[in-house]
Amino acid sequence: MNLDQGGRQLAGLILDAAGRGQHDQVADLVAPLDADQLRSLVAVLAVQVDQTLPAAPATGPAAVCELAINAAAPMFGTTPEAILSAERSRPVSDARAVAMTAAREVGLSLPAIA
Repeated sequence: MNLDQGGRQLAGLILDAAGRGQHDQVADLVAPLDADQLRSLVAVLAVQVDQTLPAAPATGPAAVCELAINAAAPMFGTTPEAILSAERSRPVSDARAVAMTAAREVGLSLPAIA
């Protein structure tokens, strides 16, 4: 599967399934992907999350991270509190990965995100 061509469509399917709380379907969609394809998918999902962020500029790393977390949480049927917790369930870790990638895409370093 080439995520350059079908990445947006796959990301849309994943976000729709996650939004409906069908996390088993999300797992089924992601299962056949290799590590490089998963990285590409996370980048596409991060762009999707970035497009849902409000237009008002965020000030500082904490505000950027908060926006990314608040945007990613509902897409995966979880809460911002769960993303910030040590929980390791699939929906929470997927939402956390997307939020972190979105924060990285706007230029934050990993220490700033942490």
